[in-house]
Order: sequence, then structure tokens, then C-alpha cells
Amino acid sequence: MCPFYRGITRSDVYAIMDRFRRKYMSDDGQRVLPRVEIPALVEGDNLTALRIPPLLKAYVSLGAKICGEPSWDADFKVADVFILLNVDNMSTRYVRHFART
Repeated sequence: MCPFYRGITRSDVYAIMDRFRRKYMSDDGQRVLPRVEIPALVEGDNLTALRIPPLLKAYVSLGAKICGEPSWDADFKVADVFILLNVDNMSTRYVRHFART
């Protein structure tokens, strides 16, 4: 699980996921369903372009795939998204970086 950051709005989550669905979604066989769905947008919600949460951005930069829609974590008041990182498919740039550490 990778959390979005605290204070993110419902429309922010939808805007980020809209961007990620086009490029970073996993194959259908690797998809999961959220336990608690993010509430649907309502009239007047604005999908704004905003900065991708740093941890989520780092994972997709490594080649991680988003495995479904985000789930609301009421305990921590964040939206979580399940991701998979197949190290065999990781960018060679990062493989070299992590091999040195």
C-alpha cells in the first residue's frame, strides 16, 4: 500500500488517478478492489492538476504498477492505493543505483 498524503481532497484523488489510469495501471489479472471506496465526485467538484504525492511518484518512477482504485483509510484519514513493483522490470537506472547501496 502506498498512501496519498493527508489533507488531499476527493477531487485531488480523482485527478491523480485519472492521470495514473492512462499510464501506470496493472494488468486486469493483478487488480484489487478497494475496501472503502473514495466517495464519488459531486457537481461542483473541480479536478485540478496538482503535484503527485512524492512517495507515489517515486514508486511509479521505479516501474511500479497501480493495482486498482484507491481505498479510504479512515484510521489515518488518507487514501491508499495498492501497488506492485516487479524488480525484474525495474528501470536499469534504478537497478544500478540500488545495487551500489
